[in-house]
Amino acid sequence: MCDLTTNAALSATAVFVSQRKRDEIFSKDKDVWKDFAKKYPNAAGFTIVSPIGFNASHNQALVYVGKLVRGMLCGGGYIVLLEKKKDKWIVEKTAQIWIS
Repeated sequence: MCDLTTNAALSATAVFVSQRKRDEIFSKDKDVWKDFAKKYPNAAGFTIVSPIGFNASHNQALVYVGKLVRGMLCGGGYIVLLEKKKDKWIVEKTAQIWIS
């Protein structure tokens, strides 16, 4: 398992939130994006990354990545197939499964 909060080499500032915290922010009936922008004023949106599933040989992985930007009707979701080649994980294929 890889802890992204300590191992990610990110070129931008990232804030990692738990699923519980995310659900707290986005389970309200009012304008959640206004609250989100107030709490994270420089955020361009948020990205969800699922737990990673591996094949039996651990040389392929499947993950869901979703991105919402400035509202519930501006984003997309992808299934990403990763393959380990020469000790590095590369994106082999992506499939967009939704867009709004």
